[in-house]
Amino acid sequence: MRKIWKLFPLILTPLLLSSCNIVSPKAESVSEDVHSDDTEEIDGVKVTLSGDSKVVSGNKVKLTLSMDPSDQMPSKKITWKSSDNTILKKVTTGTTKTACEFNALALGTATVSVSSYFANDTSRPFTKTFEVEVVRPELTGITISTSRNNMGLNSTMAFSVSPTPSGAELPEINWSVDNTNLASISNTGVLTSYSTEGSVVVTAKTVDNKFEASKTISIQEIVLDKWTLMIYLCGNDLESGYANQTTVYDDYGNAYSWDGVGLAVSDIQEILSVNGQPDDVNILIQTGGASVWTNNSKYGHYSDNYTISNERTQRHRVVNNKIVLEDDTLGDQSMGLTSTFQSFLEWGLTDYPAEKTGVILWNHGGAMQGVCYDENHGDDSLLTDEVYNAVNGAFEKTGRSKSDKLEFIGYDACLMAVQDIAIKNSEFFNYMVCSQESEAGEGYDYETWIDDLYADKPTTTILKAICDGFIKDNGGVSSSGNQTQSYLDLSYAEEYKNAWNNMAKHISITSSTKSSFKSLIKSCQHYAGSSYTGYGTFDAKDFVNELADSSFDPGSTYTDAVLTAHSHLVAYETHQQGAGNSNGICLFWSVSSYCNKNSYYKSSMTDLTDWRSLVITYGD
Repeated sequence: MRKIWKLFPLILTPLLLSSCNIVSPKAESVSEDVHSDDTEEIDGVKVTLSGDSKVVSGNKVKLTLSMDPSDQMPSKKITWKSSDNTILKKVTTGTTKTACEFNALALGTATVSVSSYFANDTSRPFTKTFEVEVVRPELTGITISTSRNNMGLNSTMAFSVSPTPSGAELPEINWSVDNTNLASISNTGVLTSYSTEGSVVVTAKTVDNKFEASKTISIQEIVLDKWTLMIYLCGNDLESGYANQTTVYDDYGNAYSWDGVGLAVSDIQEILSVNGQPDDVNILIQTGGASVWTNNSKYGHYSDNYTISNERTQRHRVVNNKIVLEDDTLGDQSMGLTSTFQSFLEWGLTDYPAEKTGVILWNHGGAMQGVCYDENHGDDSLLTDEVYNAVNGAFEKTGRSKSDKLEFIGYDACLMAVQDIAIKNSEFFNYMVCSQESEAGEGYDYETWIDDLYADKPTTTILKAICDGFIKDNGGVSSSGNQTQSYLDLSYAEEYKNAWNNMAKHISITSSTKSSFKSLIKSCQHYAGSSYTGYGTFDAKDFVNELADSSFDPGSTYTDAVLTAHSHLVAYETHQQGAGNSNGICLFWSVSSYCNKNSYYKSSMTDLTDWRSLVITYGD
C-alpha cells in the first residue's frame, strides 16, 4: 500500500484558530420582551421602527418599518443590518422586506439599521436605527446533575447545577448532604464518600432559598476493570481518501491518484483481529470527522461487521472481535471542539471506569496547530489548550482528582512530540506516546500491542510495543525512511520545564544576533511541519547540544540540567535512519514572517513562559 502521510497540508489552510468563547456581560433578567416604537423625522417623513427594544436571549425579535405619509414607503432595495452579529443576527433573507427578524444570541446591546430610498427615489436615501438589548431570562428553577447515580467507597464525584430556563443567571449555590456519616460535600459541589456503603441525598439550594434540587447517590464498593482504552477516531481524508478529488498530493507536492484507502477503518480491523479480549478490558471508539467511511461507500467491504456514519458522530465498543454501536444519538458534532472531546472522555470515565485508562487521538497532527481535523466542519482541530480544557473539564465533571492520573495519551498523528504539549498533558497523564515526524497514514500497528493490553502487561511494555510496532510496520529502524516514535515519562515534565525555562532566561539574543540564532535553530534536526508553515519543529536535544557549542551558550549549568531532564523525560525513542539526529521530543520555533507567532503560540498553549518570550520576540 502506498504510504500516505498523516501531516495535514497546512499550507492550504492557514492557522486554524480555536473556538472563541465570548464572555457575556451581566444583564437584568426579564420574563417577557419589551415592545416600543421609535420614530424619527427624516427629510420631512416620519420613519418608525417598531419592535422589542429588550428581548430575552434565545428568542427572536421582529422589527417593522413604517412611514407617514405611507406613500413614501420603499418597495425594493431595503437593507437590514445588525451592528453586532454575535448579539443579534439577521434571519430574514431578501432585500424587499419591510419587516425583518433577528435571532438574539448573546447578552448585550446591538443597533439594527434599515436603509433604502424614499418611494424608491435614489436621490432621497435614508437610514433609521433601533437599539435592541438582549437580556437574560428570569430564573424559574435549577437542575442538579452528575455523571452517574453511584460512586465507590472513599472516592469523589462532582456535581453541577444548571438554571431553568437555560441562559438565566445562576446565583450562588449552597450544598448539603442528608447523612454526614456517609459523605461530605464541598462548597463547589464535590462529594467525598467514606468507607461505609449506603445512600446519600445531595441537595443544591440557591442562597436566597427560592430554588433547590436534590439527587440520591448510592455509595458502594465498585470493582474497577483493568483497562479502558479510548480512541478518538477522527477520520478526515485518511478515511475518506479525498472523496471529492481525483488527484492528491504527498508531503512534498507530488501528485498521485488516491480514491479512498480507508485507513481509519483499517486500524479498526487491526484491533478486531486480536483475539483473547478479557471481560475487564474495554476498548471504546468515537468516530466522526470524515465525509466518507469506507463501509458506507463503494469500498463497502466492512459493512457486514458494522456501519459507521459520515453524517453524525457515533460511539462504539469492541467486544470479542466485533464492534458494537453504543450511542447513535450524538448528532453531527465537530471532532475539533473541546466539548465533543470532553463529552467522550466523560462517557468513558463514567461508564467504563478502570484501574488504567489510555486515550488515543487519531488523525492528522500539526504540532502547535493541533490534532484531529474534522473535514465535515471546516477542518476544525483540537489545539493544545483545547485538549487541556477538555481533559480538565472531564476530570472536574466526573469528580476525578488530578492526583488520580490517566495512564497514557497517545497521538496516532504527525508532529505531536512537542515539549509544550507534553508538559500540558503531564497534569492528567502518566505517559505520552508521540511522533516527532510525519506519521505514515496507517499509523500505529494495533495488532502488535493490543494483545499486550489484553494480557495486562506493564504500561511501559505496551508503550514500547506501540513504538517498535510502528517503526517495524514501516520498514524497521534500518530503513532509509524518516519515521519516529517515542514515549515520554510525564512524571519528569516539571523537572524538564524548569530546566528549559532556566536555560531560556540565560540565552542572550539581540536584534543584531537574531539572524545568527535563527540559523542555529535551522541547523538542527527539523521535521515536516516547517515544509508547510512559517514555523518549525526542531529536535530539542540536538538544539541544546548545538547551543552549548555556540556563541549563545548560556553555560553548562543550564544546558546540562536540560540534558539530564531530557534523559528522564524521554523514556524510549526509536527512529529510522532517514530521521537523522532525532531524540524523542521537539521544540517550537518560528522561522519566517509567514507565521503569526501570537496565534500559533498562544500563552494558553504552553507553560514554557520564558521560552515563549524568546520565540515571540525573536522568532521571525
